[in-house]
Amino acid sequence: MTRLLSSVFFLLLWGCTTPLDVVLPFEGKKLVVWCILSPDKTVSVRIDRTYPPTGELLYDASITNATIELIENDKVIETLKYASEGVYISPKQYKPIAGHGYKIRARANGFPDVESGLEIVPLSPQVTGSSFTKKEINRITIGLQDYKDQINQYSIQIMGTYKGKPVNINAENLSRPDDINDNCGFRGNLNTFFYQDVCFDGTILKTSYAANLFGTVQVLNSEGKFENKECDQVQLLVRNVSASYFNFYKTTPPEDIDLAFKQPISKLYNLKGGYGLFAAYHQQTISFLNR
Repeated sequence: MTRLLSSVFFLLLWGCTTPLDVVLPFEGKKLVVWCILSPDKTVSVRIDRTYPPTGELLYDASITNATIELIENDKVIETLKYASEGVYISPKQYKPIAGHGYKIRARANGFPDVESGLEIVPLSPQVTGSSFTKKEINRITIGLQDYKDQINQYSIQIMGTYKGKPVNINAENLSRPDDINDNCGFRGNLNTFFYQDVCFDGTILKTSYAANLFGTVQVLNSEGKFENKECDQVQLLVRNVSASYFNFYKTTPPEDIDLAFKQPISKLYNLKGGYGLFAAYHQQTISFLNR
């Protein structure tokens, strides 16, 4: 009898359910452009498009008919060439120059034009000293001289490798606990720590990190398995970054399980007519052998 009543209740509930005719908002097709300038890399631009949220249109082939111009001092110096999978590169293998200002402009049939603002390629970060010691903890220390009479932002990323392959390790900021928020900076993804010179304007930033050098090698071995190894090398990727670069990652949420329980965050894009990021950095790499 109980089973019969349950079946009747289910049928009545199902019969009373009316599909909701909800129109999901979609502002139309727009280009999504991603370009990060660095003096040690040939200029490249990755380009995609927006898709309606209804699922009626699946991801299609890359946009191969775009015209992407690289502009320096209001003069078009090059039109990028399509390479593959939505990536356009400089046919002359052009690398940006520190201190110079650049823009990009992208056009494709059926899409609004996209244009960036002016982005100045930062000067090289001034590292005053660095060290790596192994005692009770693995301590990494670095000093960074800030440029005077200008506003600067920096990032320091800690990476481990085993036989040249990346290792998934975890680093901790010993100078400033990660759970304290202040105006100096923040922690991003992938062991990257960001700073702005409001707290050390024209002086030296001195900071230390602890790192667990055991982790999963992010490349399969000859047996098709992931291995847990101790890093044989530690690297610091020290970057002087543009304000656009800093602000984009400041609005990028950490990639952890807690993200599923947080409200959505709007990333700070900086292109007119479309979405994406146009930014710049200048990097210095410091390597330590783990002996």
